[in-house]
Amino acid sequence: VNISDFAKKYGVAADSIDFLSTQYDGFSDVVKQTISNAFGELEKIGEEMISQIELIAAFLKVSKVDAYTKKEFADVLSGDISTYDGPRLASTVRYLLDNGEGFALSTIAYEHLHVVDIYKKSIYSWDEAFYLTILLHVPFIYFRQLDWEFQEFWLSFYFVKAQIAGVPLTHVLQDYLYQETSTLVDYVNENIFLLKSLDKNKETLPLGLDGESIALGSLFKDYMLRLGDKFNDGYKREEYIDEHVAHVENKGLWKHVLRKVLYIYGHIKSVDLIEKNRGSEPNEKEIFDTQMEHLLTWWIDEDFWSLIADYFTKEFKPKENEYPSVVPLEPFLLQIQANESLEDQKTQEKVIRFNEFLREQGVLKEDQDIVVYNQQTSAFEWNTSL
Repeated sequence: VNISDFAKKYGVAADSIDFLSTQYDGFSDVVKQTISNAFGELEKIGEEMISQIELIAAFLKVSKVDAYTKKEFADVLSGDISTYDGPRLASTVRYLLDNGEGFALSTIAYEHLHVVDIYKKSIYSWDEAFYLTILLHVPFIYFRQLDWEFQEFWLSFYFVKAQIAGVPLTHVLQDYLYQETSTLVDYVNENIFLLKSLDKNKETLPLGLDGESIALGSLFKDYMLRLGDKFNDGYKREEYIDEHVAHVENKGLWKHVLRKVLYIYGHIKSVDLIEKNRGSEPNEKEIFDTQMEHLLTWWIDEDFWSLIADYFTKEFKPKENEYPSVVPLEPFLLQIQANESLEDQKTQEKVIRFNEFLREQGVLKEDQDIVVYNQQTSAFEWNTSL
């Protein structure tokens, strides 16, 4: 490397370049060669860092880069286009995700990543790891929309890689189990499907002695055999993990990965990765009816009127669920009118007290009343215009 050219390339001031050149010329040829080699390595590292920053900036839309078309993008991944612009490729992934083409992108990702030589690969350059990371997020974002064959593929060949890439797998699978199961039978069947897909996992982890690899499917079997019915015991799981990462490089990484994948596997096995599914949730009418029952029950006993006030003035969460208030004030008051008679003196007095209570608590406005006095009939009547 020419020291002067190197310094100019990285914006070193002219007087500093002259100083460096003078110092450099005074060294022996051996020292000059050593310095030149060192600057050559530094230049290479600098160029690599710039290239990496350009890729990240393009994906994050920090820099403006035109995207490829879907076909061009697919052709680049398949090798039909031999030369390509890295930042433009990264920008295309983000563009497709942001413009409703994520599902199509997941199909393109599959066509590229289902190749045996790619999914069996264990060592990646920085650029390869970057592209794999952004591509792997796509099929898991759209996991619920994929056909089962593709879901099985991603779980069987890219489960560990997705975890390393930062895909929130626990959330993805919880969302899948919640949204895609309308009955208890569906819920159980989908757990079985996920479990079998993970049991088929072909990925290998460098966790054996002397760096030998262990297939994830085999690790799951060993884990269940060793821990028995304690497979969801966090302390037992940590002991198992510590044993397996004791002799590996990147111990922190593999400990994190094992903690995640064994947690997910164990809770799919026990069918409690998520406690309930969408089909088990009450619909809006059921929530409305349940809360109306609460309100009418509280209306009966004046000791519970404070709960009614809280319901209409604060966020209400009954103990048996976590649903906010859905019953408006008017339907509740109409139910009281439909089920109570003002001809009964005690009921009339109770309603008047309730009216004043609701006003004091800020539930009723100053000009609102549940009952009104009819001077012609000399009697209280329900306020039907409330």
